[in-house]
Amino acid sequence: RRFYEHFPFEFLLALCDMCKYVRNCSDLTTVTHYIQDMGDAFTYIHTRNSMGLSATEDVFRPGTQLILSILEIWEHFSKCDKSERLNPLVEGIIQVCEHWLPVCAGSQDLWIRTLDVALEYSKQGTSDGVLKWVSLWLKSDNFAHALVSDCKRLNRIVDMARDVLCCGGGCASEKDASIIDVLHVLLNQAVEETLNEELKPKYQKAMRSLKKKSLTDKQRALATTVLLQELLLKKAKPHLFGMYVNTCVNVEQAI
Repeated sequence: RRFYEHFPFEFLLALCDMCKYVRNCSDLTTVTHYIQDMGDAFTYIHTRNSMGLSATEDVFRPGTQLILSILEIWEHFSKCDKSERLNPLVEGIIQVCEHWLPVCAGSQDLWIRTLDVALEYSKQGTSDGVLKWVSLWLKSDNFAHALVSDCKRLNRIVDMARDVLCCGGGCASEKDASIIDVLHVLLNQAVEETLNEELKPKYQKAMRSLKKKSLTDKQRALATTVLLQELLLKKAKPHLFGMYVNTCVNVEQAI
């Protein structure tokens, strides 16, 4: 058993206190193990919270200063090493960041910087956590504009959501709920910010149709990714949307 399973809070506090020293460490392996241990400790503590085994709630969550330090560590190593050796480090960073919530004003810019790292380097095994993290931030404040105003960022989120949904089996699982929430918020925001006034009513009509159709949550979410992709291209393709909504074909095979 890991040390943090016996003394999770003491272990995590010790790790956080060590961060100022780790920032100056030039050994990738040492830094990677440090970040991974921190991610494991945060995950363990919040798993206990979700099971009702602890009453700490949000006391043990990463703070803005810790996230800033971790991001500086990443930027240092990403400039020095572009190889696959960085994959374990970025996975650990994503695991830590999943527990970071917007508890103070002015954290949006830092969140966007951290999210861009997660979107660019996350693998299939970490995509669920990234999307759940995005869902928590969208519920906490109005960050949707920052996501839909950058086509590259929005496209990565949509692609990630589609890939996770298609790999999840036939029925929507509990983890898909956060993905569906993210897509719903982003689609509403994207339609509102569409500059082409001719397209806006078409998408508003498509959204109303989407709500009325008898679809599973997973089919509805995948149809939403199609609408978002169309908005990214600024050109409506009703035949593509209709393939999902009107015929309810096998969405995994259609993509």
